[in-house]
Parts: sequence; structure tokens; C-alpha cells
Amino acid sequence: MNASSNSGSALAQSIPVYREEEFLVIDGANIDDILSFAAEVMLDDVYELNNLAERRRRSLLAKLDGTYTIVEDTEVGTPFASVFVDSCFTVMSSDGSTLEILLLVELDTEDLVENIHVVRLAPLIANGHYRLVGVDVDNAARKLAQVACVSFSRGTNITMSSSARRPIE
Repeated sequence: MNASSNSGSALAQSIPVYREEEFLVIDGANIDDILSFAAEVMLDDVYELNNLAERRRRSLLAKLDGTYTIVEDTEVGTPFASVFVDSCFTVMSSDGSTLEILLLVELDTEDLVENIHVVRLAPLIANGHYRLVGVDVDNAARKLAQVACVSFSRGTNITMSSSARRPIE
């Protein structure tokens, strides 16, 4: 997650996301459904990340009420639309390791769902199988905030092992 400037003053976070439809239930109660809200998923369903899934950059500005606004400097989403964190899913990969993903919901001007995107909190593998083993709605927003705390502003130069300086992007 990187930070970027929005209108020169506010600090926005650039978050790599996947579209919800890139996660399809391949085994379980909701077979052939896509990843959805916490209230609609079933524990033990197995999701597959589409092999053509692409991470896209969503740029968000945090608001005091715990929601977010999409800023103009974004690859996905509608600038100025509101976004909230629905839930944090814990999934188990085929090798038995667990990881977490967050569900971000974008609302249109009438507060209806426009888009849903997934933020990975650990690496995901295309065609990987992920069994849903936990759903947390109470701490999901906190988890996104924790990830944002360890980000760098876009354009920040970092020193590589070769001593060369490169922008963080």
C-alpha cells in the first residue's frame, strides 16, 4: 500500500485490489458464486482466484467516520465515491497456511453497491484454492488501518541493495 497526494494536501492510500468476481466458489454450498458480503458467504466454501486476475490500484482517502472516499488518482472505482470495509475473511490455502483478505465496498451516489474489491493481506496465487475458515466484521476496518500505517508516499526514494535510489513505486 502506498500513499499519494490528493489535491496537494490530503494523504490518500493506494491499495492493490482484485475484483470480487475474480474469486469463484469451486466447492461448497455456494458453488459458482463469487466472493460477497460477510452475511452471504458460507464457511468451508473453497474459492479459486482466477488465473487472469489482475491487481489494480485503488486510491482512497480516509474519513473521520471510518469510511473512505476514492480519490481521482485511481485505476479502479469512481472518484469521490464512498467506500467502507465490510469484513475480513480468513482463508486457508492448499498447503494449510492461513491468510486474510479484506472486502471493500464502493457505494454510488444513492448509497447502493457499485463495486466490491478484495485487498489481500498476504500473497495470493492465481488458480490457488482458498477455503473460507473465518469471517470478522468487527475488526476489518482496523486491519486496513494497520496496513496503511506502514506505507510510503508515492515518490519516496528508497535505497536499493546496489546503493541506487529508486522511487517506491
